[in-house]
Amino acid sequence: MTFTFRTLISPKIRHCKYYVIPLKFFKGIFVFKERVMRTVARETLFKIVFSTQFNPIEEDGFKKAIYKAEKLDENDIAYCESVLKSVKEHGEEFSRIIDSRSKLFPESRLFPADRSVLLIALAEIKYRDDIPQTVSVNEAANIASKYSSAKSASFVSGILAEILRESANV
Repeated sequence: MTFTFRTLISPKIRHCKYYVIPLKFFKGIFVFKERVMRTVARETLFKIVFSTQFNPIEEDGFKKAIYKAEKLDENDIAYCESVLKSVKEHGEEFSRIIDSRSKLFPESRLFPADRSVLLIALAEIKYRDDIPQTVSVNEAANIASKYSSAKSASFVSGILAEILRESANV
């Protein structure tokens, strides 16, 4: 029996929102577990946090419009709201952490896009236990390379790696 990639993929997976992990082969049928990828939700979150760099007033109408435009489901919206809450409540703490690790640039001089990505990643690393820290670093670097300068991905991953290294030693 031959399985092609197309026969194993559901329509949800083709849009890169979900992917599957083969768990076992049972009576001639593959049993899969569906895993959620939050790349679209993270990019949506980035857009919201980035906009607050210029307009600190967070509007619910703006968030709802972005959620709707990106077609986020309830789980993604709950994830976004959770991370936004962490960024809002612990923003000053995150700024101090970034400032202490960024040797050449104080936090206030960072590109707004880089600052936004770092805030999201720190919120995930510090306050979201369901997300592996390496995933947060990798996603932050990907978003930085997409929305910021050419060197931003290495800068962001370097800052976050330093933070992870220090937290592992403590």
